[in-house]
Amino acid sequence: MEKKFILTAFIIISCMFFPTLVRAQVAEMEKPLTAEFSMTVEEELASIKWEINDEGESIADPNAVKGGTVTLGFQTPPNTLREYGPNSRSQVTTLLNSGCFESLCGMSPISLKIVPGLAEAWAIGPDKKTFYFRINPKARWADGEPVTAEDVRATWDFLVSKGIEDPFMNYYYKKLERPVLLSKYVVKIVAKKLDWRNFMTAYGFGIYPSHKLYELKLYPKDEKDDSKKKYVEEYQFKMMLGSGPYKFAEDKFVKGKEIWLQRRMDYWDKDNPNTKHTYNFDFWRFVIIRDENLIFEKFKAGEIDLVVIRMSKRWVTECDFDKVKKGWIKKKKVFTDYARGYSGVAFNMRRKPFDDVRIRKAFRYLLNIKELVHMTMFDEYDVLGSYFPASVHENPANPQSRSSTA
Repeated sequence: MEKKFILTAFIIISCMFFPTLVRAQVAEMEKPLTAEFSMTVEEELASIKWEINDEGESIADPNAVKGGTVTLGFQTPPNTLREYGPNSRSQVTTLLNSGCFESLCGMSPISLKIVPGLAEAWAIGPDKKTFYFRINPKARWADGEPVTAEDVRATWDFLVSKGIEDPFMNYYYKKLERPVLLSKYVVKIVAKKLDWRNFMTAYGFGIYPSHKLYELKLYPKDEKDDSKKKYVEEYQFKMMLGSGPYKFAEDKFVKGKEIWLQRRMDYWDKDNPNTKHTYNFDFWRFVIIRDENLIFEKFKAGEIDLVVIRMSKRWVTECDFDKVKKGWIKKKKVFTDYARGYSGVAFNMRRKPFDDVRIRKAFRYLLNIKELVHMTMFDEYDVLGSYFPASVHENPANPQSRSSTA
């Protein structure tokens, strides 16, 4: 009995440890193979098949005149000027940061092709998860320092740091591995999983200056450092210097009342054909006015230069005042190549009774959409037939049931 017990115990113990031993042996086998077939940095750089797009196509009017100040009115003052962290999601904050910071690449709204940003060239590896970017050596921060691959890595470190107190951004950019510096101007970004949006995620985030970010001590080695809250507090109502065509005019800022952006006369990319004839105003002035009706009245009085009319009733019945008739104010419908969103009623098709297409159609035919648009929206809105309206993704074959009388 004792021999049988010892033999049984040996078999059980062997079975428990055998997978571990196999895994260890496989791991040991993989190490020299990985080292053997890995490329040196020089070999990897030489293997990159760079893509460029020098077929610039500006969306702006070539007759645009530079200079002056444009004043816009907003109802809600931003809770912060930070792009990230608590209370940072606001229309004003988005506009401010889009004028001051740039991403590696962009996408033309006309051709839908990738266009240069801070990167003058880019490449996608055979695995569709590895992306390379070559920074334009001409790119400069507002203080004159060059933009380098180090800035890309530092920005990624910044975005995934707990110190910015922005869990969504931490989660979103952890889809990417930490950027690898292949040279002063070449950076490699690898996605953790295959996804059709990976390339856009890799090239689309605004790049911050590493020499300013490193002052904040937000990185993994400093996670226990009390100074990790420095970004949220220090940049509550100021902005970091950027590489974009505008900079924050700190001397003109009045909290809760006015925010100014000033055009950079030394902007490094002012001759970019994709953005030519844009960024024309010397100053953008954002004025906080709590009442939407007061914004409209100040516009009529000439205190605000541009107002977006969001109510079709006002557009039809209140926008033919004296200055419009004299031509001093232009009433224009502006059509762009950018795809727009949609609004409407959606059914939860996972639950009864809306899991039945006949019920959904019945609700649809209850409404005379054509009459509804005419009576409440003054025929100023279009009924859409796609979740991707006015874009290449719209399916023209979708059924168009626009009204109960159609």
